[in-house]
Amino acid sequence: MRTFKIDPIAEQEFEQAAGRYEQQQIGLGFEFIEEVDRVLARVETHDRFVTAPVATLDGGVVRREFVHRFP
Repeated sequence: MRTFKIDPIAEQEFEQAAGRYEQQQIGLGFEFIEEVDRVLARVETHDRFVTAPVATLDGGVVRREFVHRFP
């Protein structure tokens, strides 16, 4: 398993997005959270990624992974 960290700003945006989806339709925010959890589990356990690195830092690389169903 690999380790990764989520930037605090990204985490805040994630929480806001979940709230917006939940306001649009009851349960949609939870579906968004579940989908993001699936992507994070894939990132943690799979050796190959769908996307190329966006940037390289001292601590590793920055990647952007896509969440299905949610823009």
